[in-house]
Amino acid sequence: MMPQPDQAAPLAHPACTSGRLLRVSIRPLLAVILASFAASIPLSAAEAPPVPKDVTTLLADYQKDYSKAKEPSDKVLRTEASKIAAQLVQEGRADDAKQVAEQMEIKLAGKPLSQVHPTLADLLALYDAAVANAAQPIRERYTRRADALVQKYAGKDMTAVLALADVKNQIEGKSPAPAPATPPSPSSTSSASTLAPAGQVWKGTYGQYSFNPDGTGIKATPDAKFKFLWKVVGPNELEYVEIGEKGGRMNRRIWTFDAPREIVTVTDPTKTYGPTIYRRVKS
Repeated sequence: MMPQPDQAAPLAHPACTSGRLLRVSIRPLLAVILASFAASIPLSAAEAPPVPKDVTTLLADYQKDYSKAKEPSDKVLRTEASKIAAQLVQEGRADDAKQVAEQMEIKLAGKPLSQVHPTLADLLALYDAAVANAAQPIRERYTRRADALVQKYAGKDMTAVLALADVKNQIEGKSPAPAPATPPSPSSTSSASTLAPAGQVWKGTYGQYSFNPDGTGIKATPDAKFKFLWKVVGPNELEYVEIGEKGGRMNRRIWTFDAPREIVTVTDPTKTYGPTIYRRVKS
C-alpha cells in the first residue's frame, strides 16, 4: 500500500547527515594516526632486547673458573677457622666460637664482613691475599674477553654493552660504593653507655674493673683497689689510665671492644706488655 502523504519518511537534517559522514570518513585516518603513534613509543623494559648469549656465557665461565681457583684457599680457611673456634670453645668462649664460624661462612660466600673477630683477623688477611694471587691471571684473561665483546657490540647493541659493564665490574672485583655512614651522635662517642656502661664490671688478668659514667672507675685486685680514668677515643676504643697513690698517672692502656661488647682486647701502646683479653662480668 502506498504511504499516505502525511506518513512520508522525514528528510534527514543536513547537519545530521554531515556528522554521520564525518564519523565514517575519520575512522581510517584515526587508524593511521594510532599506528604511527604506537610505532614512535620506545620499547618497554619487558620488551628490551635480551642480553646476548655470549655475554651471559662469559660471566658464567668466569664465576666457574674463579671458584675453582680459590678452592684451595677456601679449604685452608675452613680448616684453620675451625681450629680457632675449637680453641675458643675449650676456653669457655662459646659465643666467640659462634662468631668465628659465622664470619668464616660469610667470607667463603664472598660477602663483605661488617666486623672481624680478633682471632680471625690475621687468617682472613692471608686468605684474601691468597685468593687475589690465584685469581689474578683469571681476571686478566676474562677482562680481555669482555673488552673484545664490548668492541663487538659497540654501536650495535646497547643492552649488551651495559651488561658487559656489569660483567667487567664483577671480574675486576669492583662493587658499588657503600652509602655514607650516618655520623654517630655525640652520646655514642662520649657517654658511658657506649663502651663501658655504668654498673658493668669487666674481669681481666689483673683484677676487675668497674666503670662510672663520669669517666672514672675502680680496679679491684685481691690485695688492693685503684682508681682509673677512662675516655672514648674511637667507635670501639677507650683509653684507660690508672691513678697512682700520689695522684700520678700510670699504666696507660687501649681497650678495643668487640661488637657485642662482651670481649675486650687490652693493649699496651708502648708494647712493653702483650695484649690480653678481658670479659664482661654478667650481672
